[in-house]
Amino acid sequence: MSAASPGTIVVLASTAYDGHQLTDQRLARALATDATVVYVDPPVPVFGLGKPGPVPRRRRRVDGLTVLSPRMLPWGRRRGLAVVTGLWVGLVVRWAARRADRPAVLVTAAHPVTLRVLRSWRSELLLKDDYVAGAALINGAGARIARHRRALLARVDEVAVVTPVLADAAAAMGARTAVHVLPPGCDVDAGRVDVTDLLADVPTPRAVFIGMVSDRIDFDVLEAACDAGVTVVAVGRQQPTFSRQDRWEALVATGALRPLGERSPEVVASLVRACDVGLVPYTQSDFNRASFPLKLLEYLAGGLPVVASDLPAVRWLAAPHVHRTTGPDDVAAALAAALLDARDPATAQVCEAFAAEHTWARRARRHAQLLAG
Repeated sequence: MSAASPGTIVVLASTAYDGHQLTDQRLARALATDATVVYVDPPVPVFGLGKPGPVPRRRRRVDGLTVLSPRMLPWGRRRGLAVVTGLWVGLVVRWAARRADRPAVLVTAAHPVTLRVLRSWRSELLLKDDYVAGAALINGAGARIARHRRALLARVDEVAVVTPVLADAAAAMGARTAVHVLPPGCDVDAGRVDVTDLLADVPTPRAVFIGMVSDRIDFDVLEAACDAGVTVVAVGRQQPTFSRQDRWEALVATGALRPLGERSPEVVASLVRACDVGLVPYTQSDFNRASFPLKLLEYLAGGLPVVASDLPAVRWLAAPHVHRTTGPDDVAAALAAALLDARDPATAQVCEAFAAEHTWARRARRHAQLLAG
C-alpha cells in the first residue's frame, strides 16, 4: 500500500461475517492482507430476537481481521428506531477505531446517520445489487431503500458498483462523484478438497449451480438443462422467500437435479472443479439485470465453461467459453457446446487464466486506491 493508503479500513457490511460467504467477507479478507480491517456485522437485537442460533460475540478476531457485532433495540430497523440504531453503530465504530491510523470506511449497507458520525473519514459506497428493484427478495421497503441509497450517494467520497447497469442507476440517483465499475472477484487457488464421496452417485456429465436457491432462478431454463442429458448439482441453501418449492421438488424427483445443500467455500470450489459445466440460469428481472453473478467468475476460476442467461453483466465481462442463452429453447445447444469445450484440456487453462485477472486480491487493491483518494 502507498503512504497515503488508509491504515485501517472499516467495512460496514450487508452480511454477517459468519453468514453466507459473499462479496463482503471475501473482499474484507483480501483487504486485510495490506491493512487493518474491522468488519462490522449488521446489528442484531440486544436479546437476539429474530435470529436463529447463538448471538455472536460483540468483538472477535477471525481470519486476520476484527469483527464487530453491534447490538440494537428489538425492532431496531423500524422507521422510528432505525435512526437510533444507525447512530449507535456509528458510535461503536468510532470507539473501536479510536486509535486507528488513517481510518476509512467501505460501505455496502448502512443507515445514512452512521456515515454522519464518521463524516471525517474517507468513504466509499459499494453497490452490489439493485435492492430498490429487488425489495421483495429481502422483504424490504423499496421507497425506504431508495431514500437511504440517495442519502448515502450524496455523502460518500467514492462510489463503486459491480455492473454498468448499476453505474447508470447510481448516476440517476444523484451520485456526486464518478462511478467506478468493479465487479466481484474470485480465488483461483480454491477447490483442493476431495469431494468424491459427495458425488459418488451423481451421473456424468454434471452441470453445477452454486448459490442461493431463490426466485431469481429461471425455472424454465433450469428444467431445460435437466432435460438436456446432464445431472444438475445444486450447492446452496434456499432463501426464505423462495416460492417455487413445488417445481424444485419435481425436478429433484426426476433424479436430474441433485441438491447438496449449503457447503463450506472450499468444498463448493472443489465441487465446481469436479463438474463439467457451470450454470447461471437467471430470469431477466430488473434485479438480475443489475447484478453480477458471483458464481460466473467462480466457475471460470474452477476451469469450467459456462452456460448463462444473457444478462448485461455476462455480456459485459466477455469471458471465454461462456455460452449465453435467451431462454429454454437454446439451452440444449448451449450445453452441448459447453460440454464440447469441457472435453478440451485447453479450456480449463483459458478459463483459469481469465479468472486470474479478476482475483479478490486485485479487487482489494483497487478499492484501497479509491479509499486512499
